[in-house]
Amino acid sequence: MENIWDKKAETYAKFDTNLNEFGQNLFKFIEDEGINFAGKSVIDIGAGTGVYSLYIATLGARLYALDSAKAMLSALKNSAQKYGIKVEQIINDDFANFTQKNELKFDIAFLSMSPALRNGQDFDMFLNLAKRKIYVNWASERNSSMLAPIFAHFGIKKSSLNLTTQNFELNLKNKNIPYKSREINERRIQRRNLSQAVQNALWHLGVNGANISEKALENLLEKQVKNGIITDEINATFKAFII
Repeated sequence: MENIWDKKAETYAKFDTNLNEFGQNLFKFIEDEGINFAGKSVIDIGAGTGVYSLYIATLGARLYALDSAKAMLSALKNSAQKYGIKVEQIINDDFANFTQKNELKFDIAFLSMSPALRNGQDFDMFLNLAKRKIYVNWASERNSSMLAPIFAHFGIKKSSLNLTTQNFELNLKNKNIPYKSREINERRIQRRNLSQAVQNALWHLGVNGANISEKALENLLEKQVKNGIITDEINATFKAFII
């Protein structure tokens, strides 16, 4: 069975040596809290295409990249080869399976915008995986000017992205685990042609359990096309934790 994230790999952001504004703010927070990656063993859970994990590797970390989507990791491997970045190990596995099969411990565990942790047991495994932990996830809904009218038109309710973050923080508080946190805003503009926009919308609808035909989406998205391009303004807030 194909991992739904495999379908996203081709169009997902790729590592290019430069962090965007959000990434710069995130790593400024990490630096402010005294975390140094040089010489450290770091596991990135839900590493995806390696946008952040490969950056961490450039800071001198011994990187272990874990993801359940093979196509995402293939993109990560290609970027690592392109820029000559060493990756200690690329691991294609589910987080729960990986932690059950291994007793590895790391200096730093890093997770950003990943659905890998699904329950309290996963949270505990993450907290026990390394001396220092960095967890970044949604603090608000993802607002997309392109997708909002589509979800409204078909009466589809989006999954609550910030619930996992709320549960993670509640878990920390219930266990009296000290942490530092910071909210970081993101605003970006994505420009796509009609075909790209349709495929993007299909993926997001699929994640939310909706099955809409390509033709229906094409008819709806045609109204947003200007000069052959659909401009999508995306706004969201994330919360970063350092434990």
